[in-house]
Parts: sequence; C-alpha cells; structure tokens
Amino acid sequence: MINFNKLTFLFLLMSIQVYGQSTKIKVLYLGNSFTYVNNLPQIISDVAASMNDTILFESNALPSYSLEGHSTNTTSIGKIMQGYWNYVVLQEGLGVFLNNYYSNITYNLTYAVTLNNLIHQYNSDCKTVIYMVWGRKYGCCTALPCNNTVNCTYSFQDSIAQTYSINIAQTINAPISPVAAVWNYLINHYPSLELYNSDFAHPSKAGSYAAACCFYTVFFKKDPTLIPYNYSIAESDANIIKNAVKVVVFDSLAKWQITQNVLNVSSTWISDNFNVYPNPAHDWFKVKSYNSQNSTLDILDFQGKLIIKTSLVSDIINISNLPAGIYILRFKDAEKLVIKKLIKN
Repeated sequence: MINFNKLTFLFLLMSIQVYGQSTKIKVLYLGNSFTYVNNLPQIISDVAASMNDTILFESNALPSYSLEGHSTNTTSIGKIMQGYWNYVVLQEGLGVFLNNYYSNITYNLTYAVTLNNLIHQYNSDCKTVIYMVWGRKYGCCTALPCNNTVNCTYSFQDSIAQTYSINIAQTINAPISPVAAVWNYLINHYPSLELYNSDFAHPSKAGSYAAACCFYTVFFKKDPTLIPYNYSIAESDANIIKNAVKVVVFDSLAKWQITQNVLNVSSTWISDNFNVYPNPAHDWFKVKSYNSQNSTLDILDFQGKLIIKTSLVSDIINISNLPAGIYILRFKDAEKLVIKKLIKN
C-alpha cells in the first residue's frame, strides 16, 4: 500500500534540494553595442532562468560608448545610485583600447576607477564585473582581411583587448567575465563555428550565447555544461560553447579573479575606517587605522600608470619626490582593497 504521507515528504524534500539552490540577483549593465546587440542581458537572464536562478536587470548601452562616457552619463550614474545591485558590469569599447594602442597613449584608468568607486559608494553588497570584449574578425578593417601589418589581425587586437581588460580588473580588484578568452578558445578549436555577425565585429547569435554562458558562470559559479537552455542555436553548437565556457571559465575561476561567494563582498570594500591625511598633501601623508601587516600600497598617476609600489612598513608615506597633481592610492591586503584619491600640492 502506498504511503501518501511519505510520498508527500519525499516530494517536499526533493523540492527543497532543487529549488533551495536557486539564487536571485540584480545586475546593471553599462556598455555599448557589444552589450545590446542580440539583447545580451536578456539572454543571460534566460540562461539563468533555465537553471532555476533569477536575474533582475537594467542596462544602459549606447552606440560607440565608452567608460568615459558612462562616468558622466546621468542615466548611468542614476542607475548606479539606485543602490540595490549585486553586480554592475562595465564594458569598455574595443575602439578605445585600439585607439590608445595605435596612438601610443597609455589607457586612462580614471573612468573605471571613478565608476567603481561610485558603485561601491551606493551599493554595499556589490561587485563590479569587467566585460572582456574580443578583437574584430579581420583586424582593423571591418569586412575584408587586412594585410598591412601584423597589428591589423584578430589575434593582435584580441590580445590588446584582453590585456587592457585585465589591467582594469586588477586596478579595481574586480572579477572578469572573460568572453574574449572563450571566443579565442572556440575560434582556435572550432573555427567553423561562426561567432561574428555580418559586420565581423559584433556577435552572431552563437557569439552572444557564448557571452551569456560566460556571464552566467561568473555570476553563479555553476557548471555551464548543465545549462538546459540553448537560445536559438543548434544543440550541438550550444554544447560546444558550454563546454568551452567550462574549460576557460568554470575550471579556472581564480584566474579571472572570481571568488566563490556570490554576493558577500562588503568586507572587500569597507573604506570608512581607512583614511589618509593630510589630503591635499605636500611632502608626506599618513595612513590612519590601516592594518599594515602583509599589506601593500600602490600610487598611480591619474592615467593609471604605477608610480610607487611599496609594503606598508610605516604609516607615514614620503611623496616629496612626486610632482604636484592628482594620484590614486591603492591599498591591498589579503582581505581588502581600498582605493583613495590623493591631491599633492
């Protein structure tokens, strides 16, 4: 005879085991056409829903936009200041990276730092995520192969985009969504899988699906090969993509500065107890109430160039040899990263 009470208990137990693992997060995306083509945020949300997770999202993605633009855009700033995000995704424009490189200009980290500081000022339980974009299929030319120099290739542009993205992430201690690295793996191992749309820069549906699976893995730390949703691409292609994301991202979370805890980052960004004075300073400044054990201090100029790197063996820092200007102070130990602005007179 069937014991219905026992069956009911087993059903409830199974429900707890399955649905108890679901997670609900809120994500803000700030980017350009690499974000809005194919509505990437919605694909990521659909991928999450198929895994019984929920993403509530908003985005501000504008054509040919950069982090410099977002740092002063009233819509972007207003959305950040809503104050309830778990993740804010920053996507720099590929053209910004390339223009800086080809013009021999040091990439300006100011705007990423400014946005990151604003994010953590208004969102106490939040991580900034850097969206790593990819190189154009045929390098500097839009639709045709370019044979002018080695610099005008996918591989070279992709390496530039990845290097700059990693630099941003390391500067602000942010996890990376390494979409470019996933694309690179797929291009090298499955060259017949078309990731580009007809302009050879923006993603095809397969390219956007690869990006979505990458972001899902970054947000939820779950094996992407378990994702049942295949978007609108063939199951065989979807399986190839999900396996690539597992190899590149899920199996190497630490490489991309992705920590295991999903939401609790408040301890990483507590800055109220850490101050520098005097500020503005002249020949020296003092670090107040900072645990100097196993900690380092980086001083960068406002273009993001590292000027000084030192261990904090003293709470008094000599800056008499630095020219007057605005500097970024970056304090790091095993648990915290604190970024401050310093003015030297």
